[in-house]
Amino acid sequence: MNSLGIRVISAVVGVSTLVLLYWFWRQEGLIAVSIFVSLAALKEFSRMIYDPPQNILRWYFCLYVALVYISFIWFERYFIIVFALSSSFIFATLMFTIRQDGDLTRVFHLQAKSILGFVYCGVFPAFVVKVLSGEFGSQWFAVLLVSVFGADICAYFAGIYFGKNKLFPLVSPKKTRVGAVGGLVGAVFFGTTAATILQLPYSPVSIAAMTFCLGLFGELGDLFESMIKRAVGVKDSGTIMPGHGGLLDRVDGIYFAAPVAYLFSLIFSS
Repeated sequence: MNSLGIRVISAVVGVSTLVLLYWFWRQEGLIAVSIFVSLAALKEFSRMIYDPPQNILRWYFCLYVALVYISFIWFERYFIIVFALSSSFIFATLMFTIRQDGDLTRVFHLQAKSILGFVYCGVFPAFVVKVLSGEFGSQWFAVLLVSVFGADICAYFAGIYFGKNKLFPLVSPKKTRVGAVGGLVGAVFFGTTAATILQLPYSPVSIAAMTFCLGLFGELGDLFESMIKRAVGVKDSGTIMPGHGGLLDRVDGIYFAAPVAYLFSLIFSS
């Protein structure tokens, strides 16, 4: 079976799982799977930025990012404190590794990547749960997924059949400018269609603007993760999803688009 067929089967299995979770457990089921996916993606990210000899540091990092993630979801009042204390602890812990190898530049790079991980894997995915927990949470979540994945699919096919000029070859050699435009069109089309079917009570113009932004930030998230993978020299963040790579490879666009969806949900509900 070719790679496209494997990708399609993996996507169908993923969507079917979400539908079943919602059917039996409603929003609680979707929140539970969102938390699981976020923690699994965190583990993949930690493997990319920490070398095997640094397994203890990697598990410390995962622990403190998980605390940041949980505090932002359920204890937002204490989020800044948890974030600051966790960052301080990680910075200090990494600083003491100087005694082992004496490479200041390497330690500084690890500190920078760690704080990036705190935001990327601790803050961004928490917005998915916040979207789900708000008014019309399930509908917003569905529109978020459909817009981002619709952009990804349309960008893929538009790039294959019509793309010539590269979008950002240093980061992602296969992405094209036409593909990026096709992705935005796909986000608006599929996102507004999903919003209409799910009966979100907002004007078509508002929905179109929102889905365009979701598609745009989803594409930026995809490029951002591609940059990380190229910087650390890996092709995929993991192997858990046949044809897609790791979980982080699938949710990278969702991570960037989720804060946008949450912002729109607050604006529309006010």
